[in-house]
Amino acid sequence: MNYIKQLNELYTTLDYKPLTAEAIAVYFVLLQIANKTGWIAEFKVANKVLMSKCNISIDVLKTARNKLKTQGYIDYTKGKNQNDAPKYKIIKLYTTQAEPQAETQPLPQAETLAQAQPLPHINKQNKTKQNNISSNSEELKNHFEKIWREYPNKKRKSKSRRIFFKVYNNRKKDKWEKH
Repeated sequence: MNYIKQLNELYTTLDYKPLTAEAIAVYFVLLQIANKTGWIAEFKVANKVLMSKCNISIDVLKTARNKLKTQGYIDYTKGKNQNDAPKYKIIKLYTTQAEPQAETQPLPQAETLAQAQPLPHINKQNKTKQNNISSNSEELKNHFEKIWREYPNKKRKSKSRRIFFKVYNNRKKDKWEKH
C-alpha cells in the first residue's frame, strides 16, 4: 500500500463520506500501525492502545470504529475474548493504473531498520565533516532513494541518508565481528 496515495484519497473521500474528528484520529493511528507492520493484511491492536493514542473513551472508540467500518475505510473483527485484541484491515482507498513494480512490492520501512539496529545518538557536526561511508555503492544509494520515495515525512533528506548509511555500516561491521 502506498501511504501517500492512501492519505490523498482519504481527503478526497471525506468530501462524500464524512467522518468525525475522533474517527479520523482512530484511522490515522491505524494507518501508522499498519505502516509499522509493513502493511500486512490484518493486524491486531488493543482497544487501550487506540484509546490512549487518540485520547478517547471506549464508547467513542466503538462509535468511531463502527463508522469507519460502515463507510468502507477499515475492516474490523472483534477479538475472541477480553484478552484477544481486535483485528483490523485497512481498505485500500485509491486505485492505480499499472503501478510501477517498485510500488507493488513492500519496501523496508525506516521503523524496520531502526528495530533491527538501534540508531546511535547523533550530534550536530560541522557541515564540512563527512561521515565514513565505506559502502557508498550505487545499489545502496538506489535502495535509500526507494525508501525515501515511500517515506511520508520528506524532511532532512541528507541527514536521513547519512543515518541510513551509518546504520548499514554498523550492521555490516556486526556481521563481520560475529564470524
